[in-house]
Amino acid sequence: MHLASPALTAAAREALERRTLAGEKIGAPEIRAAREALRAGKGHQTNQRARRMAV
Repeated sequence: MHLASPALTAAAREALERRTLAGEKIGAPEIRAAREALRAGKGHQTNQRARRMAV
C-alpha cells in the first residue's frame, strides 16, 4: 500500500521496486523514509541512509 502511494514519484517507486527485485527486503519503514525524503527535498542521500539502516 505504501509503495502505491501517490506521495512517491515514479522514479522513487521504480528504485524501490528494483531493490525488491534484486532480493532486498523492503518494508514500510524504508518506503516511508523515501517518501519523507521526497517531501524534505533530500532525495537520494536519505534513501541511501535508510537502506544502510535496514541492513
